Amino acid sequence: MSERAVALELERVLEQTGGRCVPSRAAFGAALDPSTDTRALRPGQVYVALRGERFDGHDFLPQARARGAVGAIVERAEALPPDLPGIVVEDTTRAYLACARTARDSFMGHVAAITGSVGKTTTKAFCTTLCQAAGLGPVLATPANENNEIGVGHLLLRALRAQTTPRMLVVEMGARHAGEIEVLAGAVLPEVGILTGVGDSHLENFESLAALEETKWGLFAFGARPVISGSDGASLARLERVIEREPLLCYGEAGTQAGDPRAGELRVSAAGAGRVRVEYREPGARAARVLEAKFAIPGAHHRLDAALALGCVAVLGGDLEAAVAALAQAALPEGRYESVELPNGACLVYDAYNAAPSSTEAALVTFAGQHARRRIAVLSSMAELGSNAEQLHRRVGACAGALTRRRALDALLVGGEFSGALEEGAIAGGAPPASITRYASNADATEWLRDYLRPGDAVLLKGSRRYKMEEILEGLRR
Repeated sequence: MSERAVALELERVLEQTGGRCVPSRAAFGAALDPSTDTRALRPGQVYVALRGERFDGHDFLPQARARGAVGAIVERAEALPPDLPGIVVEDTTRAYLACARTARDSFMGHVAAITGSVGKTTTKAFCTTLCQAAGLGPVLATPANENNEIGVGHLLLRALRAQTTPRMLVVEMGARHAGEIEVLAGAVLPEVGILTGVGDSHLENFESLAALEETKWGLFAFGARPVISGSDGASLARLERVIEREPLLCYGEAGTQAGDPRAGELRVSAAGAGRVRVEYREPGARAARVLEAKFAIPGAHHRLDAALALGCVAVLGGDLEAAVAALAQAALPEGRYESVELPNGACLVYDAYNAAPSSTEAALVTFAGQHARRRIAVLSSMAELGSNAEQLHRRVGACAGALTRRRALDALLVGGEFSGALEEGAIAGGAPPASITRYASNADATEWLRDYLRPGDAVLLKGSRRYKMEEILEGLRR
């Protein structure tokens, strides 16, 4: 599908980036249209030479010129071909985000931004579906998990390029280093900020959990109205900072302790097989509005994601009743708690797009409630947990062990770098040692499961992407 050209005011871009024009300002027109990909670059655009760990866009400057680029944004003036004008900046990635910030000034619709340690992509998917149903669309959302500076920049520019102009953006934002969410929020300028919660993910890149919490809280640095988990300690500890913005506290189960009465509340709780009850109380109100709907996705953590998405609808003034009805059409993104029928009659739940301690515990608890002849959990290790990795793996193992002790799980397979810690935690949690098997490779786990699984059994695969647990899924499908 063709895209429209964008025209970002050059003076504004130079102001945002701190760039200098070479050979001179006269080499450029009054506006520019940035592109980061020489393969898709159109004549008349300005090429942005991004750099990453395994690539350097400066290597492609000759190709950009050959494709019709009229200039380039670079970090090194000497890399420019002789006939290609440039804007020299300190960091081309930040410069691209600055271009996106300039584009944001031209977008007049609603903007919701989502961050958190877990559940970002699922909440984004639910938010897109429910906001569309609530009459807030067309909605343009971050594709896949393109939630860094480049992905956020792409989305803001895509909003101006789209042939059908969106009325709302849903922007997913991730952080691998301190302060990054505030940088992204400064470009996105969200009207609504959705914080799914702050946990133990990506800790290896932060000095402490407190540093991670402050980084995530950067979502609210530019005035966004908070829609947050009412059970997240980090958010509740900072609630007073934003109480004048009428925050909305969201919950995925009934009976949760009430939050600050000055804040609003939205709860999505189980109401029988495949149904949920939605209770919404506006900030300052005493009575709650109550609705019911179909929602077949299991797990309190998924109901929390739905509550956060409905919270976005509520604070933006969308049709809440229509959004609640649309819960019946909500779907999980690929790789999140996917149910797959295996050829031998067993059911496999694939939830290995990624893993963090809290998300793994939530998946285990949800899986333990699934109807099955026997339930087997296969846990690989989790990544990017820093110096607390051993302790956090023991904690997750203890959760699995407690479920095994109560016979909610019948067998436990553990693998990866921290399989020993998972096993130790499971035994400490009460799992009989005979119920635990350590596997050395995905092939070993696949072979064990082939021999063990029978019709009516259920198996959960949960672990970080680096362990490629999809290999187990594909092996059992054959």
